[in-house]
Amino acid sequence: MKGKGLKDLFSMQEGDARFLEELRREVGDQEPDVCFQCMRCTSGCDAFRFQPSYKPHQLVGFARLGLRERMVGSEVIWSCTTCNYCREVCPQRVAPVEVVKAARRVAVREGRTVEGHRRIAGYLVQTGHLVPVSDAVRRQRERLGLPGDPPTTHAFPRALEEVRELVGRTGFRKLLGGERDG
Repeated sequence: MKGKGLKDLFSMQEGDARFLEELRREVGDQEPDVCFQCMRCTSGCDAFRFQPSYKPHQLVGFARLGLRERMVGSEVIWSCTTCNYCREVCPQRVAPVEVVKAARRVAVREGRTVEGHRRIAGYLVQTGHLVPVSDAVRRQRERLGLPGDPPTTHAFPRALEEVRELVGRTGFRKLLGGERDG
């Protein structure tokens, strides 16, 4: 049973007080409750410019109301670039970026990640890189007089083994719904 939270009068959703407490633990010393919705965080947000449905002030508002589904169930939380602009301009020092990152951590624990992030995380496990080095990149490097493989996990297989070992120890694969960690 959900803890009683406030009601969102637009959607008529009941807030979940336990979710609000969970977010508070996740954000540490940031206080979403002091946000007065001035929208300074949203007005200069690059993610908002590219995706108008991403509104940091609105996400902080959802957090304050304990609206778990509106935050954790929304793909919009993955739009934040974590540039920290919102932290810098907030007159209340709320740091919406921390609220968004907290919602992401909750989403990952619940297995609610977006396909693009799972794919990129898979690249890390497979290659040690978030962006794989393609044959075209290798050819370009060679044309520039560089070795085809950059001096990273591509050139040092032992380093890739170490990345995979760390991924296994942290439970990262399991969080992304991948292979069982050992």
